[in-house]
Amino acid sequence: VKLVLLGLIMCVSLAGNAILSLLVLKERALHKAPYYFLLDLCLADGIRSAVCFPFVLASVRHGSSWTFSALSCKIVAFMAVLFCFHAAFMLFCISVTRYMAIAHHRFYAKRMTLWTCAAVICMAWTLSVAMAFPPV
Repeated sequence: VKLVLLGLIMCVSLAGNAILSLLVLKERALHKAPYYFLLDLCLADGIRSAVCFPFVLASVRHGSSWTFSALSCKIVAFMAVLFCFHAAFMLFCISVTRYMAIAHHRFYAKRMTLWTCAAVICMAWTLSVAMAFPPV
């Protein structure tokens, strides 16, 4: 039952994130700051589902024991922590930019460009990597 549910979670996550990513990329009206952040969040979650979940499935299949090398354990643990912190930082950035869009509309409209979005996304990834290294 656990394997089926984990497999279902992985498939739904991959499909949902792929559909939403394609929608944001294809629809011209969605080429705005909040949707770029959402696209980054979808891609990161999709990568986490594709990379980390197969190892979890294999571990559960073998009685919750790790059958891979110690290095792969550290890499998968690092990636799991990385993507969790990235999701937290991106959700924080999305909430701040939504506040700015509502409370300071003129400033937000002038300053929130594609390059600003890229800088915010790079900052979230940098912070995520910095937070993910100490546990590993």
